Amino acid sequence: YYNYSTEVRRNKLVSYSSNYAYGLYYYRCYATSGSRKQVSNNMISLPTASASGTNYGVYYYYANYTDFVYNSVYLAGGNGSTNRGVYLYYGTSVRFQNNVIHNNGKGYALYNYGTQSPRSYNACYAPNGTAAWRFSQGANSLNVNPLFKSSTDLHTTATSIYKKGTPY
Repeated sequence: YYNYSTEVRRNKLVSYSSNYAYGLYYYRCYATSGSRKQVSNNMISLPTASASGTNYGVYYYYANYTDFVYNSVYLAGGNGSTNRGVYLYYGTSVRFQNNVIHNNGKGYALYNYGTQSPRSYNACYAPNGTAAWRFSQGANSLNVNPLFKSSTDLHTTATSIYKKGTPY
């Protein structure tokens, strides 16, 4: 929250909150064009998020010169108007790719507000939601069930996304 040069890598984050839950709250964490920072290789799960609350697997807000790559996110529930697997809000030179997001509640798997680019090679799935994406999905992205091993073990078993990412 309001920090410079913050990285979040190789974590398993599980939140058992039922209402108004956040798996990762990354708010105005800045880097520079010469020293980019990463949020990478994380498993972020909200396995008990209720259908009545506002829930975010990831709240990624104005994260300038950061790379959100190789993450898996699972959200169990939430209401349609405010629930987001990942909420990606503006930011300068944000790279968002090679992520797997499953929102099992209502709402979006990925809700993008802004012009972050590239947004490619992601797998987003929201079977009960409004849509998987709230923007154009980006090149080589998929709308497919990742078949996570469980709601807290976010290793995928889906052959349909095997080797579908791109080198970072």
